[in-house]
Amino acid sequence: VSLPYLMFTFAFSPRINLRNWAKHGDFSYGIYLYGWPVQQCLIHWSYQSINAYLLFVLSSVGAIG
Repeated sequence: VSLPYLMFTFAFSPRINLRNWAKHGDFSYGIYLYGWPVQQCLIHWSYQSINAYLLFVLSSVGAIG
């Protein structure tokens, strides 16, 4: 119950300047689009024997980079 309150307090606080937070755009959709093909390539190249945590880290780096 307190987490949403803290998030809204942080987001709308006049002391914290978040105006330039997204000046380069929203990266979440691009990461979403590139994440799935990167994951599929990693699974294919590892012959389907990759650890889920390692897959997460490698695909995150591949989608962001």
